[in-house]
Amino acid sequence: MIVVAEMDGFSVTDAEDFNGFHIDAGGVSQSRFAALLAQCHEVSAHDRPDHAWVRIAFLHEQLGTSRDHARREGLARMLSYAASKGWLNDLETHVAAHVVNISH
Repeated sequence: MIVVAEMDGFSVTDAEDFNGFHIDAGGVSQSRFAALLAQCHEVSAHDRPDHAWVRIAFLHEQLGTSRDHARREGLARMLSYAASKGWLNDLETHVAAHVVNISH
């Protein structure tokens, strides 16, 4: 699953792939990506500059898990794995994701 940065927010592609997870910054600069994080509530800044927090409710919305049992189960497995690695925040409302394709 890939969270894609867009001009006005974020979307999800590869919604059926629960074996990989990252954010594609779309080649924007670090400063533009930081500005996008500041204006959106779906994805937020992480302590590590090459990571960001993705709101789990956003993933459910984008994947349509309320209507799609297979996606709900796939996301649950992915989040369980993330939790086992310490990649969820303390409240378990966000999952950490590596940010790729960012211009320096």
